[in-house]
Amino acid sequence: ESMNSLGFDVWVPGNHEFNFERSFIDRNLNHFNGAVLSSNIKWESNDVNYIRAFQMFEVEGVKVAVVGLTPSNVPNWEASAPDHFKGLKFEN
Repeated sequence: ESMNSLGFDVWVPGNHEFNFERSFIDRNLNHFNGAVLSSNIKWESNDVNYIRAFQMFEVEGVKVAVVGLTPSNVPNWEASAPDHFKGLKFEN
């Protein structure tokens, strides 16, 4: 809600989003009004991106690409709660 209220255009999930159960991050992904980006989180089953990798914006007539990267150490940092990221892989 805070990021929506502040008018953020982009959110790149970090490691702390995975401190909570998967339903927490999925709910937040679905309710954010901007682009949610991370080019290095993929589904283990088919190697497809979990969320969009990048977003193009036009700023004062200039095209700008924003690429999201989430820390690849999430599985190590959250090793005590593997269900939080079950089915996902975090690439370097």
